[in-house]
Amino acid sequence: MCGEGYYCPAGSGSPVAPNPGQQLAGGGTTTRTHVTSCDAGYTCSGGMPSACPAGRYGSDGLSCVDCGSPEVFCPGATGSPERVREGHFSVGGLGNTTRTGEEECVAGTYCSSGLVYDCGSSSVWCGDGASNPSAAQPGMYTTPSSVNDTRRTGVSQCEPGEVLGHVRQCCSLGNPVVVVDIALVWQVTIALLVYATHVLLGGMATHLDWLRLMSVPSVQLDTIARRVASVARHMCAARATTVPPAVVVPSYPCSVSNWLVVAR
Repeated sequence: MCGEGYYCPAGSGSPVAPNPGQQLAGGGTTTRTHVTSCDAGYTCSGGMPSACPAGRYGSDGLSCVDCGSPEVFCPGATGSPERVREGHFSVGGLGNTTRTGEEECVAGTYCSSGLVYDCGSSSVWCGDGASNPSAAQPGMYTTPSSVNDTRRTGVSQCEPGEVLGHVRQCCSLGNPVVVVDIALVWQVTIALLVYATHVLLGGMATHLDWLRLMSVPSVQLDTIARRVASVARHMCAARATTVPPAVVVPSYPCSVSNWLVVAR
């Protein structure tokens, strides 16, 4: 018999020890007949293979080395690093050079070169498995507004641009904003101040009479009031510098308890 840890080729007069990086093969534990190169992902010493651990790889049968960078990962017993797929990031190991696997990027983030990043701003959004942020197109705004501006996950269609009672909804920088006709705002504001003063003095029965006196058609205010609620639902922290300061316009019929802020 050759003995354990040796091999005996045909016609050999004595057992032969394998070289580093060679694996014993053929026969049984004590009757090996030849050697082969160590399998990729393994090191071989004394003719016996040993798998490279996760986070490292081996290609020459002699040693295992760190996987390399966050762009790649090594699941173990591998002969070369595996590249992280687009929209995924590397995980596991003791650090960026010994990653052991990959996971898909979650909505609100994007993944590039094995690393994960917040989507960026309220003008872009990132769905599951995103490799780059997607810009909100004209007529769209990013959602949900309840999360941080840097982690938006989708988009919604802005309501069709409309001019009803000089109240118009539009989209800017990925956020819906409300633009109000300043001339009408002043007209309505003056009318409301006059109306409020008169109510305190106990004079007029209805606010519409005063609005008519101030040359604001009642049907126009009625249109504004009925549309303000749907417009206000889509408001968020607008960043457009052209949006006027906050203006308070009452719903219809007028009462202090149901005033609505329709611009900011």
